Amino acid sequence: MTTVEKSATGKFLWLVRHVLFPAAFALVLVAVIGGILVYRDSQMRDFLGASQTESADLQQPESEDFPNTESVAQDLPPAVQVNSYPPGREYLLSEWQTVDDPGGFVDATFVNGELIGLDEVVSVVPGDVIHLTGWAGHRLLGMRFPEVLFSVCDKVVGGVAVTGARPDIAESVHPNLMFSGWEANLFASDLPRCDESTISVWGRPPVGWTLRPVLGGRIFEVSISTDPDSIMVIHEEPLVRPEDAREAKTRRLSIHHDETTLHQCANASCDVMAKLSQGALNAVIVEESEGWVLLQSVKGSGWTMDSGFRVLP
Repeated sequence: MTTVEKSATGKFLWLVRHVLFPAAFALVLVAVIGGILVYRDSQMRDFLGASQTESADLQQPESEDFPNTESVAQDLPPAVQVNSYPPGREYLLSEWQTVDDPGGFVDATFVNGELIGLDEVVSVVPGDVIHLTGWAGHRLLGMRFPEVLFSVCDKVVGGVAVTGARPDIAESVHPNLMFSGWEANLFASDLPRCDESTISVWGRPPVGWTLRPVLGGRIFEVSISTDPDSIMVIHEEPLVRPEDAREAKTRRLSIHHDETTLHQCANASCDVMAKLSQGALNAVIVEESEGWVLLQSVKGSGWTMDSGFRVLP
């Protein structure tokens, strides 16, 4: 064999040993590993598919063993928040004092969403909801009432806070009564019956135990019904009982100047209701608003700047 032939043979053997054989080995190894991975993946899919089937079987029981909760919820009557007290929580109206000077008006009455005319008797069955709207406050001095109460057959049967915006009342009645609006739901089943059942509305002042009537009380009649109530009600508890009302405490004041004016509203441009002399004065501080104070006294009532007097010990 010549030198050239030996050299060519050596190169071929080197190529086989160091290039072709490693490449072939790598291809075989990749094929084996790929086969193993494919097999494992197929086994895992089979396992997960069986597990999900079992889980679905557990999470979807047969209807006869577990009732449909959506169907049960649909069978429940709707819940309504009412401002009448729960049975047994009503109390005698005579626990308050009342005066004839009106302080507000009942604007509208609805039964189950239907408007009732002002000259109509409110006819209801025990499961009905009576909805009342109106405003309340002291017409002359703008004293704001924190709550209106509802009485039937000389019993207080409900109440609601006075918080609604009434720009019409602030413009036409008193500027201090911007938030004098109220609305309430009374559950007919909660209301007592007597010879002439009337829903009366009363404004409760911020201090003291004297209620003022809100005009527009409604006569109502309840028809007998054997049907169960078609709604669920959530009752309100009394906000303030008479024994919890803030006392109209008389304070001893020292008026700084003669001719200190008491105005109809909390503004110097409002009408003057009375003038106070310099010196001591017994008065009730009814309400405070942005540097103004509403005073009630035997020498007059009205709004004055809080800088015009000091409270004596």
